[in-house]
Amino acid sequence: MVMALLGGFSGHLLAGLMGSGTSSVTVTVTAVPGFIYNLGIIDVSDSIDVNGVFTEEVTGQSADGLLQLTIPEGCTGLTEEGEPLSQISIIPVEDQLLPPEDCNVIGLVYDLKPNGATFDPPITVTFTYDESLIPEGVAEESLVIAMWDAAGEQWIPLEGCSIDTETNAISGPVSRFTEFTILACIPPPLPVGGEVYSINKAGVLAPWLGLLLILAIGGGILVLRRRRAH
Repeated sequence: MVMALLGGFSGHLLAGLMGSGTSSVTVTVTAVPGFIYNLGIIDVSDSIDVNGVFTEEVTGQSADGLLQLTIPEGCTGLTEEGEPLSQISIIPVEDQLLPPEDCNVIGLVYDLKPNGATFDPPITVTFTYDESLIPEGVAEESLVIAMWDAAGEQWIPLEGCSIDTETNAISGPVSRFTEFTILACIPPPLPVGGEVYSINKAGVLAPWLGLLLILAIGGGILVLRRRRAH
C-alpha cells in the first residue's frame, strides 16, 4: 500500500511488510531548494537551523496541487511552543466550516499544520481556484483568502491578497498556521432610488426668501414713484 503519490523530489523511502504480507511504503520528503513537493507533507528539518531560521527557500503544495506555500530563506518558523519547525503538512478539511453570511467557500478548506506555527516574516500561500464556482454577482477581483479564528469562531480575510485572473491564482501573506480557504462574498444591494441625504429646508430656503423680499420691496417703491409722478 503506497501512502503517498510521489512527485519529483529528493528523499528516502522506508519500506516494510505488514502482517498480512501487504507491502507498506512510508515516504519522508526532505526539503530541497528548487523542488515543489506535492505530498502535502514536507520534512523541513534539514532546511532550518536551531533557532528556527530557514537556511533556504522551501516550496510545497497540497496533494491536489491547488494550494502552494513558499517559505523564504531567512524566515523564522516556530511551533506554538516556540520550537523550530521540523515538518509541515497541508491537509484538506472534510468537515467544512461555515462561511460568513452572504459568502461562499470557493473550493476546499485546507488545514496547515502544525496548528499555531508562526512565521516571521510571513510566508506566501497561493490558491488556484475554479472561476466557474464564483457566484453570480461576485467580481473575481473581490475574492479573498480567509483564515479561521478558532477563538472567535469566524473567518478573517487576509490583508494584502493579490489575484491573477489570467492564471486563476490568489496569493496572500500568512504569519500563523490554521485553516485557510477562499471566500467569495456577495456585495450588499444598493438602496432603492439611490442614496438619501437629509436636507436643511430653512438653510436652503432662506436665501431665496431674502431675495423675494428684496424684490417685493423694490417693486413697491417703484409703484409709489410712478403714482407720485402722475
